[in-house]
Amino acid sequence: MPEIGYLQGRLPALSMEAESLPIGPEEFTSLLLDSDLKTWAGGLLDWVRLANQSSEHPQLARPFPDARARPLLVWPEPPWAAYYERFGSIAAPALIREWAREDAAMLAARGGLNGRILGLPAGPVHPRLDSLMQQADTRTEAAATRDAGVTAHFFRWLDQALVSSGANSVDWVYAYAIKLLILTRNGRRLDHRVAA
Repeated sequence: MPEIGYLQGRLPALSMEAESLPIGPEEFTSLLLDSDLKTWAGGLLDWVRLANQSSEHPQLARPFPDARARPLLVWPEPPWAAYYERFGSIAAPALIREWAREDAAMLAARGGLNGRILGLPAGPVHPRLDSLMQQADTRTEAAATRDAGVTAHFFRWLDQALVSSGANSVDWVYAYAIKLLILTRNGRRLDHRVAA
C-alpha cells in the first residue's frame, strides 16, 4: 500500500520516554488519506475526543486539549461500551481487536478498584497486564506506576507484532495510532514547537 510509505516518511517516531508528543491526534488523523485507515486508525483516537466531549456537559476543561471534542465516528450515549465493542469486534483489524480487548479489561479493573462498574467487555489478557490490573492500591502514585507498566507492556507488544507482520504492513499505522492514543491518554501534550 503506497500510503504506508508516505505515512512512515511523515510521522515522527513515538517514544514512551518522550515528555511531549511530536504529533497530536488531529494532525495524525489528517494525514490518513485512505478511508479504511481513517476509520480504524483515526477512529481509535475517538477515545480522547469522547473524553473531551463528555467534559462539555458539566462545562469542565477538556482533559485532552490537543484533540477536538467532536468524534470522527458516530457513537451512542454513553459511548464507552460501544467504543470497545466496535474496536474489539471480529470486523476490526486483528491488532486493534487484541488491543481493545485488553484495554477494556484494564479499564474495567481500574474502575472496579474504585467501586465503579463500567460495563465494558471482559476477556482474558496477557499475564503481564493481568498482574498490573490486580494491584489493589488506589493512590495516585500507584495509578501512575500502573500506567507506566501498561504503556511499557503495550509498546513492547506492538513492536513484537510489527516484527511478525512486517515494517511496511498496515499494522504499522494501527500500532502508531494505539501508541499515540496511550501517550495522549497518559497526559503527554503536543509540543507545538516540534510538531510535524
